[in-house]
Amino acid sequence: MEFLNYLLHAILTLLLGLVGWRVALRLQMPAAAILGPMLLVGATACLGVEPADFPAWLKTAAQAVIGIFLGLKLNRSTLTRTQSLVWPIAVANAWLLLSGLLIGYVMTRLAQVDLHTSLLGTTPGGIVEMTVMAGSFQADVALVATLQAFRLVSTNVSIPILARRQVNQHAPSDAPVTPPRSKSEPCAPRRAGWPLCLLVGLSGGYLLTWLQVPAGGVVGALVAVGAVQLAGVELSPLPTPIRNAAQVLAGIFIGLTFSAQTLVELRAAFLVIVMTTAATMSSSLLLARFIQRGLRRDAQTALLACAPGGLVQMGIIADELGAQTFVVSLFQFTRIVCVIVLTPLVFRMLI
Repeated sequence: MEFLNYLLHAILTLLLGLVGWRVALRLQMPAAAILGPMLLVGATACLGVEPADFPAWLKTAAQAVIGIFLGLKLNRSTLTRTQSLVWPIAVANAWLLLSGLLIGYVMTRLAQVDLHTSLLGTTPGGIVEMTVMAGSFQADVALVATLQAFRLVSTNVSIPILARRQVNQHAPSDAPVTPPRSKSEPCAPRRAGWPLCLLVGLSGGYLLTWLQVPAGGVVGALVAVGAVQLAGVELSPLPTPIRNAAQVLAGIFIGLTFSAQTLVELRAAFLVIVMTTAATMSSSLLLARFIQRGLRRDAQTALLACAPGGLVQMGIIADELGAQTFVVSLFQFTRIVCVIVLTPLVFRMLI
């Protein structure tokens, strides 16, 4: 009887996640597969519905799949095309990471929020990655998720409007972004099927989770898949349904961290949430201006590259507006990777 009760709760929670995803898609929300389930499952949890307790291995698997999609963007071709952007990317990542730490520290002083929660909530990483770390560092997961979600929604609503108004004062030349293949460049790497990609990512994710590395599922999969591709084996991407399932599960897991007490905390911290998001956006706009002048890129590309939004969302917007999609995706990808890898190290030094 107890098992049947657990099964019913699990099925109900999964159905809520799927409904939340479809509704978010219909409403054209950014990161719909994550935000939709998070909001609907979180709302039911706040209303007192008993949440399902999913096994840890399933949570790690969902994290690993997300890490796989980040790791797939790291290959030999990417490294070749990033040589001229190393220093600008390093400056941008340092700027965003340090500004996030500063804003988080100010939030701790003003709102009496613990330092772990403040730093993870204001550092411009991904919703899933920062929330996973919040659980690892015993931070307020619900508040971290809300801060990250508010930043992501604000960015994906405001940045496209600003980008459309930009005038391309420093338009790039007509030279292709991707350099031609040189004679000394090796032939195309061997290509392996997606099952191997999934196996490599899951192995890395479970290994680092077992070693108790913060956000080990995401970091392990990212590192494992990236290492295999840099070694010369091109891994095929996972089917879209697997990616969607992982994001829906991640959104569900975040939503399950909400409770009735969460509403009280969020109401009290609403002004702080708005202020920290505004500070993060302002910092990104200053960085975009610096990158635009330093790289002599068009204003749209610089703005989208430095925006504290999502990798996929900013890449899609860049393509729609005619900006340099590769440059935008590269800046966004390295920012997320640096945040995931460096944040635990920074925590160990500061806390």
